Amino acid sequence: MSDRAAIYCRVSSTMQEDGASLDEQERICREYAARHNYTVAAAYHETEDGEEIDRLRLRDLLAAGKRGEITHVIVWKQDRLGRGNKAHEVVFYMCELSGIQPVCVLEPYGDSSEAMMTRGIRGIVSGEEKKNIRLRTQMGRQARAREGKLIPGPRPLYGYRYVDVGTGKGQTKVAYEPDQDTAPIVRRIFRELAAGTSLRKVAEGLNADGIPTPWRAKQWLYSSVRLLALHPAYCGDGCAYGSDKRKKVKGPGGERRYLRTTRTDEERVRLPEGTIPALVSREEWAAAREAGRLNKREAIRHNRDPEAFLLRAGFVRCGQCDRTAHTVWKPGKPGTAQTARPNYVIFRNRADATHVDCRSTVISAERLDAAVWDRIEAVLLEEETIRREVAKLRTADPTLDEARGVDRALAEVRRKQEKAARAITLLDEDAAEPLVGQLALLASQKAALERELTAIAARRALWERTPRRRSTGSSRGGRGWRSIWRD
Repeated sequence: MSDRAAIYCRVSSTMQEDGASLDEQERICREYAARHNYTVAAAYHETEDGEEIDRLRLRDLLAAGKRGEITHVIVWKQDRLGRGNKAHEVVFYMCELSGIQPVCVLEPYGDSSEAMMTRGIRGIVSGEEKKNIRLRTQMGRQARAREGKLIPGPRPLYGYRYVDVGTGKGQTKVAYEPDQDTAPIVRRIFRELAAGTSLRKVAEGLNADGIPTPWRAKQWLYSSVRLLALHPAYCGDGCAYGSDKRKKVKGPGGERRYLRTTRTDEERVRLPEGTIPALVSREEWAAAREAGRLNKREAIRHNRDPEAFLLRAGFVRCGQCDRTAHTVWKPGKPGTAQTARPNYVIFRNRADATHVDCRSTVISAERLDAAVWDRIEAVLLEEETIRREVAKLRTADPTLDEARGVDRALAEVRRKQEKAARAITLLDEDAAEPLVGQLALLASQKAALERELTAIAARRALWERTPRRRSTGSSRGGRGWRSIWRD
């Protein structure tokens, strides 16, 4: 009776198959099994890093060996079982513990001391080979970026399409040009965000109009709109290695996840101007970004009583990882008289490993707000603080700096209006459409600043009419206030 064997085929990824596809590995192993009188009981295909020991299909293989269903495992090359000396030897030993004898087609195993030494050397060489492949690949990509060429991916950035300059080596996918179907969608998103529309409203509008999503998802989400709005390439700032790095790690429970880290300025490579043509102006891109920040800061979300949270504007943060807390109403227990209670909650994010190992996640809003308010009262009612602020009111106009800031902002808005108006006269109707939206936004900003100047002027007139030495009272600490005013 022939030995029952399983075929184990592995590649690191679906895009890079390390020299042979899964089907090709299986074909070679089946031919080897037929020549050596093995009965193939099963074939396991794995897409996983060779340095990873805990693999799904490998676990199935070991379980089959423990049940006595197979006695051998056939691999095409030694590094299919494990890449690097440590990983290979551990997996080799795990197979033997499960009653499975590994068999290699191109690099036969042996029981002699020389064969075991050769096996170890092959493991070391395979590990170094992987490092060299990674190094050569990264050096080539960095050289391409320094030459002003894009580092192409499976699909271009939404709103663009690749431009090929030839059929020779390195002449494909070297630049972007606006895509006539998706570029208007990008301009629409920035125009709506700059006008103050929230991310969720923009996504709802895109879904209502039946516009396809960039990543083949069923519908637009606010997070998809946010990723597009934050991308600097849309205003012409091209950068290679600009996105965060992602490294696969194991969590506390053994589950695998990705750790996201921000790249340093030394790692980023700026692309020459013009490599990525701008779809929106820098002013419109900045306006959309600022409007998004404002919406995020002022959004009530699903908070039915925002006044119940004194520190709702992002002032509560984790003392270990600095992650911002959210405001959450904790419902009362069913069947009891307990009502819903406000809490500050810091959610764990396993995607980028923030707040994962921190202990505290929830704190009562009533307790924290009371402690903070007591501290504010103590500072505001301190006699020395009051004396200092009263002295400022007696000698200096409290609205002067504020008025100067508004005047500067108003002058900047007028400058942008004049610049946009001049640009519109030089463009056709379609090209000038984003600038028209920008002019509308600038007009609303100008009106708001002018209203603020009017309010400042009213406060200044009130300050000028107020006597500098005035007695006042307060329901709390009144004696202290009056004595300070008289001093």
